[in-house]
Amino acid sequence: MKMLSIEEAQGQLAKLAEEAQRGEEIVLTSQGTPVLRLVPESGPARDRKDPQAVRAFLDDLEEGMSIGERNWTRDDIYEERLKRFR
Repeated sequence: MKMLSIEEAQGQLAKLAEEAQRGEEIVLTSQGTPVLRLVPESGPARDRKDPQAVRAFLDDLEEGMSIGERNWTRDDIYEERLKRFR
C-alpha cells in the first residue's frame, strides 16, 4: 500500500492511476489522515481469480472436501444451510 498526501499526489494522477490499475492500493491523506483510496474498478489485481484455480476449486466442491470426519459436497453444504431456514 502506498500512502501520500493529496499535495504530494498533485500532478501525479495519471501515474497513480496506472499503479492502482496494476493492483497497487494508493491511499491519499489530508493532514496525515487517510481520506481517499485509489483502486481499480474491479478491485485490486491480487483479488482477480486465476481461471484454473477457480476450476480446481469448483471441481473440489463437486467431488467433496473432507472437513473433520465428513466428506462434504456442495449439495451437502446447501442442504445444511437450508435446514436452518425451514
